[in-house]
Amino acid sequence: MGRPEAPVNRTVPAQAELAELLRAARARSGSGKPLTYEALARRTAWSSAALKRAASGKTLPHWVLVAAFLAACQSSPVLQKEARHLHAKAQHAVALHAKVARSTTVVPRPRFVSDEADLSRALRDAYGYAGRPSVRTMSQRAGRWVLPHSSAHRIITARALPVDVGQYIGFLEACEVTSKDLPDWFTAWHKVMGPPWTDSPDEVVWWRASTWREELYEAWFYETFGHSATVAA
Repeated sequence: MGRPEAPVNRTVPAQAELAELLRAARARSGSGKPLTYEALARRTAWSSAALKRAASGKTLPHWVLVAAFLAACQSSPVLQKEARHLHAKAQHAVALHAKVARSTTVVPRPRFVSDEADLSRALRDAYGYAGRPSVRTMSQRAGRWVLPHSSAHRIITARALPVDVGQYIGFLEACEVTSKDLPDWFTAWHKVMGPPWTDSPDEVVWWRASTWREELYEAWFYETFGHSATVAA
């Protein structure tokens, strides 16, 4: 008689639900007693260790493995459909858990920014608070032409600041800064970079807003400087 399985790991509850379903499927397999993981492995292209790990709750198995596990247990279509739902739910939960694990508790405070070093630090705090997303994810959120991978990397490693206010807003977009916090960020940018003109307010050149954060910036800009922040296409 083999050793009993260790309890399902419940660090990520949704992942644990999927593991419990797999264990229940194995418990109903076989004739008289459950199939061993070694027996399941002979019915699939996966090792017994991989199958056992899938039912441990410690990691999220690939859906192909889950499907093979259930097929080897001769599970019903209803159970397979439920497993598909739980796998999708677990994927979301695992991603959220990883984001929280990467996040810092340091809340960015743009209102206290007074120079470029402060602004750089605040941007890096925003990045940490957002869970340190990959530069690829940041570029996708902001728009590849607004925030290229290389630019995002330079900003989060304190090697550079955004090249302009458009890229600055794109970075904030990538860090999922909320609408209630954006005015402080807009104020911080112009406190450090100065007003958006050199000699005369008439020299301002702007882009057409394409995101709600840019639209919020336009409204803030008009209220602060008395000018529209966009030009006709």
